[in-house]
Order: sequence, then structure tokens, then C-alpha cells
Amino acid sequence: MSLITKIFGTRSQREIKKIQPMVDKILGMEEAYKALPEEALKAKTQELKDRLNQGETLDSLLPEAFAAIREAADRVLGMRPFPVQLMGGKGYMKEGCVEKCFRDIKAYCIFEGTNQIQKMVISGAVLSGHGH
Repeated sequence: MSLITKIFGTRSQREIKKIQPMVDKILGMEEAYKALPEEALKAKTQELKDRLNQGETLDSLLPEAFAAIREAADRVLGMRPFPVQLMGGKGYMKEGCVEKCFRDIKAYCIFEGTNQIQKMVISGAVLSGHGH
């Protein structure tokens, strides 16, 4: 390990450090989203779309969108995405733009845990108007 890597960390460590605050924010919303009635949870998608249309950025809305998807996945499928899967969703969206992610999502279905990541990416696609 080089001196520069020891000081600044690896590329992966730096990326994780950038994404971790968003994951912490999502995890901090867990109890509030658990307490939402089903109709209120369903209404979150339209609420977030409206806020996006009013000028808020997708990045600013992602923690709430991911928290809603995380809660919905737990209620419907009994599978709550792990923090690392939240990181994967955010990382994937950052890398390639939502449109490419939405088109190529099936190519990533073979890896363990990617179904949870797909939910995160698809939620971003739906909010930004690239999904249905």
C-alpha cells in the first residue's frame, strides 16, 4: 500500500465515505417509515415526484425514496435492503445516469443482492420520469 493510499484511502474507500452520509440518513428514517400507514407509504411516490417537478433535485430526494422502497420491500417481500445495498443503488445511479441503469438492469440480475439494488435504481428512474 502506497503512502498516498494510506493517507487518502483507496478509490472504493473514498466512494464509500461519500455515500455513507446518505445511507445514515436513510437508516435514520427507518422508524418514521415503519410507522406510516400503507396509504401514506404508497402516496410517497407521488409526493416525491411532485417535489422533483417543483425543482428539488433527485439527489436530495433519494434518501426519502430509498427509505420508502426499503420499507415497501420489507412489508411486501419480507426483505429489507441492507445498508450495502443502499450504497450499491446510489453508486450505480451515480455511475451511469438513470436511463442507462433502467435499460441495463437485467444484466445485473445474476449477482446476490442485486434485486434489492434494482429497487433503488428503479425508484430513481420512476421519479425522474424514465420508468413507468
